[in-house]
Amino acid sequence: MGYTNVVQVYQSDMSFILQEEISDYTYPFIDDLPIKGVVECYEHPDGTYETILDNLGIRRFIWEHLQNVYHILQCFKVVNIMISAKKFVLAAPNATIVGHKCTFKGCIPHDNKVQKFRNWPQGQNIMQLCRFLGVCGVLHIFIKGFASIAWLLVNLT
Repeated sequence: MGYTNVVQVYQSDMSFILQEEISDYTYPFIDDLPIKGVVECYEHPDGTYETILDNLGIRRFIWEHLQNVYHILQCFKVVNIMISAKKFVLAAPNATIVGHKCTFKGCIPHDNKVQKFRNWPQGQNIMQLCRFLGVCGVLHIFIKGFASIAWLLVNLT
């Protein structure tokens, strides 16, 4: 990307094009565009899934997700955006997005990030504590009370 501020301009363009869809369908992040799935898979007590009335072979939650995908693609069609077929993944059961594993049940920390915590040596000084807190920043959305824990660690040393 040899042009000045091209990444910021691209992010701004994507945010402008999808401004009506952000938070309902997607959160664009530079050249990645995750499209939200539905919040329920409509599973019956017997283990089967609810299907759509027009075609009993299509599960309802897949149909609803594809409607979201279609909505986003129509926004791109209006402004004549080309999509890379190599990077396009349709209806994946999970995906890694900015270091987080996104699944049907929500976002969870990626395994390699958790492994960093498990392998972290015991701190001996403030610098090592700051490094550890930097790693914690990546996973702070999964740690309850992160701010108060960080404050305690910094003020107790």
